[in-house]
Amino acid sequence: WLGTSLSIVKKGDGSATTDSVAQTLNVPSRPAAPAGVASTDETAIDAKDGTLINVNTGMEYKRGTAGAWSNVAGTSVTTLEPDTYYVRTKATAAAFVSEAQPVTVNAYVPTAETTPAAVIDYTA
Repeated sequence: WLGTSLSIVKKGDGSATTDSVAQTLNVPSRPAAPAGVASTDETAIDAKDGTLINVNTGMEYKRGTAGAWSNVAGTSVTTLEPDTYYVRTKATAAAFVSEAQPVTVNAYVPTAETTPAAVIDYTA
C-alpha cells in the first residue's frame, strides 16, 4: 500500500443510507534508509567497543535481524559487539519509518607473533 492512493467509501445499508462519496487517501512511500551511517570495529580481542557513528536522536537501531529496536540517544552508539546492526529513521506523525541501513561492526583480527628463530646447540 505504500506509495499508492486508496479510495475509501463507507458502504450504506441499502435501505436507509447509500454509499458515501469516495475519499482519496494518498499513502506516502517509505523514506529511504539514512545515508552516511558508519561503524568502527573492535579495537582488541573481545573488547566489545564497536560504535555506530553519524547517527542522531531521530534514528533507532537493532542488532541482527531478530533484535529489538532501540532509540539512538546521541550522535553515536558505543560498546557494541561484532555483528550486523540495522539503523533506520524513526516514524513521525508525518512519515513512516525508513528502510533500514545495515552496518557491520567487525571483530578485531589479531596479528600473529613472529616465529622465533630458535635453535638447539646439541654440543652444549
